[in-house]
Amino acid sequence: MKRVCIALLTAGACQSTPIMPPQPAGPAVILYPEELWDAGAEGTTLLRLYVAPSGNADSAQVSRSSGFPALDGAALVGAASLRFKPARHRDGPVGTWVRLPVHFRLQPAPEQRPDES
Repeated sequence: MKRVCIALLTAGACQSTPIMPPQPAGPAVILYPEELWDAGAEGTTLLRLYVAPSGNADSAQVSRSSGFPALDGAALVGAASLRFKPARHRDGPVGTWVRLPVHFRLQPAPEQRPDES
């Protein structure tokens, strides 16, 4: 009988509680490289960010390039200033990876939210 009880307790403990993804905690300030603005270049850089339990973007990587190294670099530099309401698991904040598209458009794009990854 002990084996059955232990197995049931273990199975219950392994069930996953959903993680509430991080949410932006203010406007993103990512500078459009002036030379590409003047040239009319547009693109989207997809970033992979680690949002720490503090809400800071601790690590950023280019997951998909815009096709312009200067736009990708601007997205990476700007990522350091991004702040989030951290992801939550049960009663506390947790770190998690998210994907965040950074749209470089000469006209404003609709607001985007990070996707959990």
